[in-house]
Amino acid sequence: MGKTARRNVKAALSRLALRMSVRFDYVLFPLDMREFVDRVASLQYTPLGELPPEPAVSGPDASLVGQGPVARKGNLTVDINTEKQFIGISGQNEAAETFGELSSILAAHNDILDPSRVAFFEMQARYRTKTPSNPLAAMARLGENSRVIKEATQALGLPVDLFSVRLIAGPNGPNSSDYLEVWLQPIASLPTKDLGISVIFRDSDRVKFEATSTQLETRILKLLESAFRKTRG
Repeated sequence: MGKTARRNVKAALSRLALRMSVRFDYVLFPLDMREFVDRVASLQYTPLGELPPEPAVSGPDASLVGQGPVARKGNLTVDINTEKQFIGISGQNEAAETFGELSSILAAHNDILDPSRVAFFEMQARYRTKTPSNPLAAMARLGENSRVIKEATQALGLPVDLFSVRLIAGPNGPNSSDYLEVWLQPIASLPTKDLGISVIFRDSDRVKFEATSTQLETRILKLLESAFRKTRG
């Protein structure tokens, strides 16, 4: 029974979107959008549009700044934000492949961007799963006998249950360069059938980020298996 339930959860896990990015902490970001698009194009990414030409009249250190998607290859789209110093890549590919592509983009700029100026790497992802049992019941079970449910029921005068579970790990909450957030919530239109999952993960250490981000889906599946183990049927 347990093995069947695990297979059901794993088979239903659908990756809706996944984005990997890197943020730098320069005082003045040294990357020009024109050069960035040119170098990304050398990696077989197709630019999404034409950038304006170099201005004929401007200061000697003029550069093109901006934000948004700039190039695409297959299912992957590259974006940049020169003000916030982000470079990102998004699509529906697996985390390991997406991080590999981000690494290639950084390698193509290793003469401009100093790895020691990386503030953190970040993964954002959204999933949906058709669970082997009622997601509402699973959320309620996770809240059983919890202090917040007991106190809320007493204060509100009605029996209440959890509708979602939002878990975080990080010394300073969301405003931290080392942070993990996993949010489980039944899909409002199909609350007894489908569960939505969103993930945010950051780490300032590249090796730790790669190791954890490429294993997060496996760890999410383990969490789902535990959440639904007692709510089958």
